[in-house]
Amino acid sequence: MRLARLTALAATAVVAIAWSATASAASDERLQTALDKLVEIKGGPPGVGVVLVRGHRETFLRAGVADVETDKPFTRRKHMRIASVSKAFSGAVALSLVDRGLLSLDDTIGARLPALPAAWGSVTLRQLLSHTGGVSNYTEDEGFQQYFGDHLQDDITLLGLIDFVRDEPLEFAPGTGYRYSNTDNIIIALMAEAVTGTPYVDLLKREVARPLDLRQTALPRGVNVPKPLIRGYKTRCPRSRT
Repeated sequence: MRLARLTALAATAVVAIAWSATASAASDERLQTALDKLVEIKGGPPGVGVVLVRGHRETFLRAGVADVETDKPFTRRKHMRIASVSKAFSGAVALSLVDRGLLSLDDTIGARLPALPAAWGSVTLRQLLSHTGGVSNYTEDEGFQQYFGDHLQDDITLLGLIDFVRDEPLEFAPGTGYRYSNTDNIIIALMAEAVTGTPYVDLLKREVARPLDLRQTALPRGVNVPKPLIRGYKTRCPRSRT
């Protein structure tokens, strides 16, 4: 399975917020005021969009702009990469499989993925989910960073990501420390694939997107995000203010 630009999911740009049926127009006005203030903050986002869901009724609020060159505003149903938010999704997939008895929190890398380094063999799914297994973080590897910078438009497999730290020993004995590792999330996906025989992209649909009715949330199979999409900005572009 391939990851597009090493990110996990594409989703609608707006955030769905479930409000009670008694939410009033005054609440919308307060939120709109907060959004307006957010985009005026120095170093803040150029724009923001929010969908309020009340039963079957949606209200769309926005502030600022979606594109600083054209000043086009945010609109509904645009896509963006949700990056690390997707890690909660991989956890949900794993725990769903645990709930059904297909995985156990005590399953080890060695038992489920014997082709991975033997040095990692005793690390459990529980430890992968809590980042207490000691597996090195591939995104901190200099070789990965160089590769990523040189191949922004190239796909890479899950095993290809692991290869950057395959020869690294555990950073501490499993269960004796904590250190965040993006490699943990990759291994969780591989374990889910191993016990189901189903590609991770399909597991996300089955275990997360469909049950939550996330109709516009998906894992791209290539480097391109479905259109229409939101332009991303690393830093705030200077814009005149009145």
